[in-house]
Amino acid sequence: MHVPATPLSQALRKQNAEIATRMNFPFQELFSGAGHDSQIMSTVTPTAMIFVPSEAGISHAPTEYTKMSDLLYGVALLATSLSVQANEA
Repeated sequence: MHVPATPLSQALRKQNAEIATRMNFPFQELFSGAGHDSQIMSTVTPTAMIFVPSEAGISHAPTEYTKMSDLLYGVALLATSLSVQANEA
């Protein structure tokens, strides 16, 4: 089954990059060709994804490992992004 790539919210991507920069978090924008819930959610609301790095690039596998510091960066970015969005509403 082929599902075309889903464009994510440019505004949320920009907002998250600005938050990461302001918080001195290392980040990079990337393209994800994988299927995610965001493919469905983006049809009803602006959507973005936040990824954290896994050691050796292994993900969705029993050997996946992500450093606690990277998990905390992701959680802090998500929490701040949600707070900004809630206060804009």
